[in-house]
Amino acid sequence: MRRLITLFFHDMAQSWKNNSLLLTVFIPLFAITTLWFANPAPLAKIKLGLINSEDYPPVMLASMASAKNIFEVSRVTVDEGVRRLKNKQLDGMVSGAGSLHGLTLLVLKKDSVQSFAIVQSFAALQQKVRGLNNWIAEVVPLQQGEPKQQTLPTWIIMVVLLVSFIILPANIAEEKEKNTLSGLLQTPLYEFEWMASKLMLGMVLVNLAVITLFIPGGFRFGSGAGYIIVLEAGSFCFITCGILLGLLCRTQATARAIGVIIYVPLLLPVALSDVSTKLSAFVAYLPSYLLYEPIKSMLLETGALAGFIPQLASLCALGIIMFFLSHTLIRKRWRM
Repeated sequence: MRRLITLFFHDMAQSWKNNSLLLTVFIPLFAITTLWFANPAPLAKIKLGLINSEDYPPVMLASMASAKNIFEVSRVTVDEGVRRLKNKQLDGMVSGAGSLHGLTLLVLKKDSVQSFAIVQSFAALQQKVRGLNNWIAEVVPLQQGEPKQQTLPTWIIMVVLLVSFIILPANIAEEKEKNTLSGLLQTPLYEFEWMASKLMLGMVLVNLAVITLFIPGGFRFGSGAGYIIVLEAGSFCFITCGILLGLLCRTQATARAIGVIIYVPLLLPVALSDVSTKLSAFVAYLPSYLLYEPIKSMLLETGALAGFIPQLASLCALGIIMFFLSHTLIRKRWRM
């Protein structure tokens, strides 16, 4: 036990020396800062431009005048309206008042959130004028929390994979490249103790990064103990994969290159699965989704640990397999 603790503190000192510890803290802090700037401002009035030379239906003008808390209307020329629209001083410009086919809404981007908001507001005004009730009285999101809270599962997966496939394999390959590992294994140190030390190092780095995400960011903690259990199981799984990768590589450069090749396919499809139906079907076969799915459910929805026992068991089983494969390699002194 004393040798294990000594080796662990040695690994922590090495992480501080090669800036791995700094990288683990810097990335979550950068993510929090970015999310703070990207957090959307409170809903503002919709700024609409009406062309001076056109006459609009009186009922539309009266409805917009009565909804001053929604619309901010200004009269413009066509050229001035286009210029202000490009400069984002207007959200939209209504033209075609004399057309038989109805009005035309000119927006900067057709599929933007602001364009949908304008169309929705006009539809609500029309229903109010006609005395019709809205079919949808309330919108209740399944995933709770503000936008930065909804990005949290992606950031957690990112730091877990970063430590597991970028930082840790490079550190292990560095020990092999400089023959430090061979020297350690000639002492009374057991292979199991060395592996346990690397596992402890990876777990500490992952948890430090996650704590750095939560505390300064003010995020909700989710379902408490269940979330912690899943996070630790996922960290154990991928850190053992990183140990195996580091032992398979002879040099740091090789470990980093292969680590990136593994890191990107495990991260990007999972991060983009919420906006793509094709990716949603594909990511179910990725090991990273075994961690992403329960974390997302526990942090953003009302998920509980009892609903993710198969994922938890799969993470633990994969981690145990990777641990014993790594132990076999180090006992055979693979590429040392």
